[in-house]
Amino acid sequence: MRLNKFIAASGYASRRKADDLIFNGRVKVNGRVVTEPWYDVNEEKDIVEIEGNIIRPQKKKIYLKLFKPAGYETVINRRGDIPALSDLVELPRGVFPVGRLDVNTEGLVILTNDGEFSYVLSHPKFEIPRRYKVKIRGVVSEEDLDKMVTGVKIGGGVTGRFDAIAPVRILKNTSWYELSLHEGKYHEIRKVFGVLGYRILRLIRISFGEIYLDDMRKGELRKFSREELRYVRELKRLISER
Repeated sequence: MRLNKFIAASGYASRRKADDLIFNGRVKVNGRVVTEPWYDVNEEKDIVEIEGNIIRPQKKKIYLKLFKPAGYETVINRRGDIPALSDLVELPRGVFPVGRLDVNTEGLVILTNDGEFSYVLSHPKFEIPRRYKVKIRGVVSEEDLDKMVTGVKIGGGVTGRFDAIAPVRILKNTSWYELSLHEGKYHEIRKVFGVLGYRILRLIRISFGEIYLDDMRKGELRKFSREELRYVRELKRLISER
């Protein structure tokens, strides 16, 4: 098994994070630092360590979804004053979040110990859509809606754009919009609206691929349904096809 896949299968980190750990010299195999993610590991004989911790692939895969309220950091364990996911709900050992939300963003967080699933779901090359609902002060003009799809300069030579955006509810002083994108840059949604002069009041992720928030309550944790587990298998097949 490739070293990065071995780490992902252990639940220690996603495959992308595993690559970073390996390239940065933080992984040892049989006491020797290995810096090649493609290094072949013997699952039965080799001893793999990350910063002194011996890891093993986990046999049972875990797939959970959580409705994260605003005010929580999308990490398992608290790193400072901001509460983490483990402060909100009790989580199984070895799971990690796929595709983080910033502290002030609400909505769907996927938690798993399956590195392959995380890799396909989050890597831009697979173009898995993420959908959000945004509440703003006022109403977005038709011209600005077009700009949000064609692209808006958000600083540092970076362009933010959505795959699609449409109003879903217009009230007297506020409006709700639903948008989708397949590669979320850092604070991209907030920056795009901010550059165009709109103030975001609420931002909620409602789906990630075919995994949906549905009727979940804030702070609720659920196991994947049969349909969602079927979707996991479909996504993992993409690795062998590309």
